[in-house]
Amino acid sequence: MYRIAKNELRGGEYAQVKLNLRRPYQTLWLPMTSIIRSQSGIFVQKVINGKIERVDISLGIQQGNLQEVFGELNIDNQYVKIGSEELINGTNVKIKK
Repeated sequence: MYRIAKNELRGGEYAQVKLNLRRPYQTLWLPMTSIIRSQSGIFVQKVINGKIERVDISLGIQQGNLQEVFGELNIDNQYVKIGSEELINGTNVKIKK
């Protein structure tokens, strides 16, 4: 129990809080299958003019099968849904609709 008068918690006591976490900027969420974890780092693959381009990322929070990602990413780009280390930079790909 939180002791309001003394502003302190005693050993064995705990506080419950609700935090509304919001980023001051918009972030991108991708499926977990898009994210590649390798010895060289964590990255996703985007498609630019029909070719694969690797983009190093940092991870944010995860919700279900979606992962918040940070890096040189843009919501207008197309990303590989099921990433693979075998798709190297410059690999030609066709987009399925």
